[in-house]
Amino acid sequence: MTSTTPKKIALIIASTRPQRAGPTVASFIHNIISTSPSFASNEITTVDVKSFNLSLYDHPSAPALFPLDKPSPLPESHPAIKWSQTIASFDAYILITPEYNGGLPAGFKNALDYLYHEFKGKPVFVISMGVHGGNFANEEATRALGTIMRGRAVETKVLLVIADEDKLNATMGRVGEKSLEVWGEQKADVLKGFEELVGMLNDGGVKVEKEHIAV
Repeated sequence: MTSTTPKKIALIIASTRPQRAGPTVASFIHNIISTSPSFASNEITTVDVKSFNLSLYDHPSAPALFPLDKPSPLPESHPAIKWSQTIASFDAYILITPEYNGGLPAGFKNALDYLYHEFKGKPVFVISMGVHGGNFANEEATRALGTIMRGRAVETKVLLVIADEDKLNATMGRVGEKSLEVWGEQKADVLKGFEELVGMLNDGGVKVEKEHIAV
């Protein structure tokens, strides 16, 4: 008998700057995927990396060496414990990340370094933004979450290009009208990626690639 329990999907905001466009972009993406026929049968929750107040990486060992069913060497009060438990509680992920200097934001990379087993076998859809669409950040996130942490990256990747006239707005944490107009033309790609994500959730199979452990 097929379960009717909704799948839990995290909409992750990777940016952590005081002035950031991440929450606005997350709302924009949420509005698009809410038009999908699959939206109502899944539970979408926004997860803001900034809210966890993670310290600069200070794990005493390597998270890859501590499966989720084993006690963490970190003290229970460490914010990374809550971060790990939160991420582990989801069935799939939509990551929204900016690109800084050709890569992921330092705050999000720091947050990722506290994790490893949480993404194992789970679908991941990466959406990036930047002056060139954030392609390098998209590739880095896909490699980290898919290849290294053994998640299952969807085939579709969405690159949101910040319009030339909106670049200053973006640095101030605002998304300009021109950028929103251009991004609106990518609605079909966002929905396609979302449907691929849901399809992976519903296919009943978990595919785990060869383990990569960084120490």
